[in-house]
Amino acid sequence: MRARTLPALLRARAESSAGGQPGLRLRTAGAWQTWSWSTYWRQARESAAGLREAGLRPGDALLVLAVEAEAAVRAILGAWVLGAVPTPIGLPFRLDVLVVPRSLAQAATRGPCGLRVLVAEDLAGDPADLPDHGDDAHPIALVQLTSGSTGRPRGVVIPHHRLSSHLDAMSRALPVADPGAVGVSWLPLYHDMGLVGGLLFPLYAGFELRLSSPHDFRARPCAWLQDLSESGAVITPAPPSAWMLCVRLAERAIATGLDLSRLRCALVGAEPIGARVLREFAAAFAPCGFHAEAFFPCYGLAEATLAVTFPRLLSPRRFDRVDGRALGNGLAEPLAEDGPGAMTFVGLGQGIPGTTVRVVDEEGADAAERRVGEIWVHSETLMESYHRDAEATAAALVGGWLRTGDLGYLAGGELFVTGRKKDVIIRAGQNLVPAVIEEIASGVEGVRAGGVAAVGLWSEALATQIAVVVAETRRPLAEHAALARAVREALKSHGLSVDEVRLVPPGTLPKTTSGKLVRSGVTALAKAG
Repeated sequence: MRARTLPALLRARAESSAGGQPGLRLRTAGAWQTWSWSTYWRQARESAAGLREAGLRPGDALLVLAVEAEAAVRAILGAWVLGAVPTPIGLPFRLDVLVVPRSLAQAATRGPCGLRVLVAEDLAGDPADLPDHGDDAHPIALVQLTSGSTGRPRGVVIPHHRLSSHLDAMSRALPVADPGAVGVSWLPLYHDMGLVGGLLFPLYAGFELRLSSPHDFRARPCAWLQDLSESGAVITPAPPSAWMLCVRLAERAIATGLDLSRLRCALVGAEPIGARVLREFAAAFAPCGFHAEAFFPCYGLAEATLAVTFPRLLSPRRFDRVDGRALGNGLAEPLAEDGPGAMTFVGLGQGIPGTTVRVVDEEGADAAERRVGEIWVHSETLMESYHRDAEATAAALVGGWLRTGDLGYLAGGELFVTGRKKDVIIRAGQNLVPAVIEEIASGVEGVRAGGVAAVGLWSEALATQIAVVVAETRRPLAEHAALARAVREALKSHGLSVDEVRLVPPGTLPKTTSGKLVRSGVTALAKAG
C-alpha cells in the first residue's frame, strides 16, 4: 500500500478490509486502549478538526509536548490531517502554539507571554466538513529536532514525500510485517528513533504497535520485556543503555517466565553501540528464548530522516577487534585475539535501499578500507534543510551529500562508527578517541555503566589538550582515589593514558533527551572541576 503522505496511507488502511483490525494499542493508566485502523483514522480526523477550531490552518507550525503517548499521537496525526507542521519536543521551546497533555496544561499556562497552549485531549472537533488533502497536503511533514549532543538542537525539515519514501526503504530492508506481527515501543516521540522508527514504521508497514511512554519504562523497566513476551512481539527499538539496564534486572525478569523467542528484530541505536551490551543481554536472556541474531544494531541520524545503515535481518552480528593504539592514527588494524590495546566495534550493516555511504578523508576523497574518516551519506530522503538556518544547511549538505560529523570506517562493505569528529582529543600530537576510552573505563568495577565521558581541555602551559575522564560512581568518597587508579590502570593496559580521572555521583553527566552525552556540557563540567 503506497501513498505520498502518512494521512493518505492511514485513510486507505481504515477504509480497507483490514480497517477493523488493531493498528495501535496505547498504555494509559496501566491498561491498554486499542485503536483499530479505522479508529486510528477517526481519532486523527477529530484532532485535526479540533486544531482547525482552535484557529490553525494548513502550513501552520505547532510544538507538541510529546511526553505522553496518546496525547502526542493525537496531536501529530491530527496536525498532518489538517496540513499543519508539528515539531515534537521533550521540553518547551518558544513558538506560536504548544500542544500539551492535560496533565501538564496548568504548568504550561505559566509559560512565556503570548504562547498559545492547547490541550491534546480536548482536540476533538467535528471532522464532517474537514477537507481531504490526500496526497496533496502541505509539503512539509514535520520539523524534528536533532539530539543536541554537540550543541543546541537544530530543527530538521522533512517533507512528506521524503518521509514516506524513507519508510518504504526501511520496510524493504526490514521485512517484519507478517500477518499478526506486533511491535512494541516506549521510546519518546520527540526523538527521531521513537517517532519514525517506533510509531511511524509500524503504521507504514501495516502491523500492530503497542505504545507506552518513557515514564512507563523508567518506572518499571521489566514491563517492556513483559510486553514483548505477552504480545509475542517481533520488533522493538531501544538504545543500548536500555538493553544494559535489563541485563542488571535479568534474574528478576526471567523469574516471571518471559518468552522472547518470537523477537526477530531487537533494534539498537540512538547511542554508541558497544559489543558488551549485545553479548551480555544475549547470554542473560538466552533462557527466555532470545536469539543473539535478533539484535539489529544500526546507524542513523535525524538529518537522514532516521536510518542510514541496516544489517541483514537475523544474521550473525559482526564484531571487529582492532588495535586501539593504531586507531588513534586513523587505522582500524584488525587483531586476531584480545590483548593490550584491543578494542571491539560493532558492525552496523550497509546503506538501506536508496542510500549510499562513504567514508572520506580530510580532503574529501574516499578513505581506504579500514581508514577512519568522516561518514558522508547520500539519499533522496535526506532532510530538506535545517529550519531557518541556511548557513548550517550549506555546511551539512555538500553536493547532495550529508556530512554527518561522525567518524567511522568501512570493512568488508560494512560500516563501523568510532565517534564524533568534534570529540577527538588531540593530546601531544596523538589522537585519542573518546568512545574507546569510555568503553574501557565503563568496564572497571565501581564505575557506573554508561556514565563515563572523556573530553579534551586546552592547556596553555603544555600548549596541547589534556585528556580528562569524568566517571559516575556510587562508591563513597574515601574509595575515589583507588577507583581512579583502577581506571588509569585499565586504560594503561590498553596502551592509553589520560591526565585526570574525576569521579562524580550518578546523574551528574549532562545528557540529551535521547540519552546521548552533551559533550559541551561535560567539557564545562570538567573545566569547573
